[in-house]
Amino acid sequence: GDYRLSEQAWLAAVDEGAGGDDLAPFRGSIFKTTSGRYYVPAAETRAKLASLGRDPAATALVTFDLARRNAAELEQRLGHRPSAGDLYIAQALGPDTAARLITAAEHAPSTPAAVAVPALDLVPALAKSNNARLKAGELYRKLTQGFANVAVPTRVAAVAADVPVASAA
Repeated sequence: GDYRLSEQAWLAAVDEGAGGDDLAPFRGSIFKTTSGRYYVPAAETRAKLASLGRDPAATALVTFDLARRNAAELEQRLGHRPSAGDLYIAQALGPDTAARLITAAEHAPSTPAAVAVPALDLVPALAKSNNARLKAGELYRKLTQGFANVAVPTRVAAVAADVPVASAA
């Protein structure tokens, strides 16, 4: 779909309840190995989940739930409402890694990102590029530069703050 979740991120999100009742029938079919990888043993169910992972409506539901959860977790960990760039990092790297990177960028921007957030070594795109040598502040700016003037979407911010929002018709 338009939201570009990896297969592992998609399965983890669905398994953790993202997508609400629409994806509930699949949750019992998703398993997590001791190494943390998600898999679906039944070929037919795996194919249906893969198809839903490419469906824009289904991925929108899951991604909205992820953004809402990430916003709430980041706000609690950072002590302030996350920016749109913060939410992007949380979707791409997970909320724990995002919180560590954002905190390092805010409080110790000249610390090497790989030292501040060792989990970044596990991100292939970062490990295989010059990004691996960036300071925390530089990496944060590089990842969020496209979001410099973007506000957190009203619906995501409102849901994260438990404020009712009128639905769009």
